[in-house]
Amino acid sequence: MYQGKFKLKNINKYRGDTEAIYYRSSWELAVMLWCDSNTNVTQWSSEELPVPYLCPTDGQKHRYFIDFKITFNNKKTYLVE
Repeated sequence: MYQGKFKLKNINKYRGDTEAIYYRSSWELAVMLWCDSNTNVTQWSSEELPVPYLCPTDGQKHRYFIDFKITFNNKKTYLVE
């Protein structure tokens, strides 16, 4: 199982806490490496964007964190799950 703390090479591209970037799978690690090194990616973050929701089973408010938010040179931004 792949888990660990990601070490940035291009710290200026990351939006969020640069000391707390963790991957929980080989897929997440691959996306992080790709975002960090891809010259077409201008900004990215991992689990920094909360989406609030009301849970239908317990009636409570919760937050879900999107896996990745990636912005490219062409100004398009994608939320990747």
